[in-house]
Amino acid sequence: MNITNGGQVSNSSSGIVGSSVGASGTVTVNGAGSTWTCNGLNIGSSGSGVLTITNGGAYTATPIAISGYWPVATGTVTVDGPSSSWNNSGILYVGYNGNGTLCINNAE
Repeated sequence: MNITNGGQVSNSSSGIVGSSVGASGTVTVNGAGSTWTCNGLNIGSSGSGVLTITNGGAYTATPIAISGYWPVATGTVTVDGPSSSWNNSGILYVGYNGNGTLCINNAE
């Protein structure tokens, strides 16, 4: 899923990227005004998930954000560039049981 050029996605339930064993998914939030908001997030639940936030894009989750939930899972989140943001108002797990990576680069 690509959210660009000021696009906005909002869901009232959890966002899941890479849900099942063998599955893979990628979400990109790119550009000022581009946002993804959801009630919980799982990047790499049982599969492989990637979330990339760049060039002023923003992601907001409540109450929980997870990378690499199950032992076979891999989750990667990258926040890169000035004004790009990752906002999490609850617990943050990175590599809960699987392999998780959170990278924040080139912040102002």
